[in-house]
Amino acid sequence: MTTASCGWHFQAGPFDNPEAHEPSPASFKWRRAALVGSAAFLAWQCVGMLRPEGVFDSGPDHGEILERVESGGG
Repeated sequence: MTTASCGWHFQAGPFDNPEAHEPSPASFKWRRAALVGSAAFLAWQCVGMLRPEGVFDSGPDHGEILERVESGGG
């Protein structure tokens, strides 16, 4: 037996059935669920941080602007 064939003989075990070493579809499902949950939580936290800063305030509405223009007030 040569050195190469001897090495292949002892190291080829994991390559006999590669699907046995792959993660299951159920683990991918839970990872996706965890990632979606984390993304939703982070988005909620971002909105919560930006809301006190007034980022989502809508400013004066159209009626208020029209009233200011008609009255001549700034």
